[in-house]
Amino acid sequence: MGLDFWLSMSHDKSFDISSQQALKEKALSLSDEDLMANMIGFDLGVVRQVTGYTGKVYHFDTQEMARLKQLTTKTKRYQRKLARISRGNDRQQGTNKRKRTKV
Repeated sequence: MGLDFWLSMSHDKSFDISSQQALKEKALSLSDEDLMANMIGFDLGVVRQVTGYTGKVYHFDTQEMARLKQLTTKTKRYQRKLARISRGNDRQQGTNKRKRTKV
């Protein structure tokens, strides 16, 4: 079974991008209370696409789910096609590098 990972982000505010060292120094200069007030976290899951630090669950809408299913189907079809071509090339060359697996 393959592992799929999708990440989509957007941000409306404009901000300066700092170096990693500058971010580290800023984080170290904050008190524990200030640091916790400025942190947010998200958990990427299997059943729930994303769960926010407040407990709010974010899901793909039906249009995005349909598009994701379509892309997954298309990917599987092309993977099968490539596997058949590869096995055919092996047969022509008399090699047996790739064997068909039972799934």
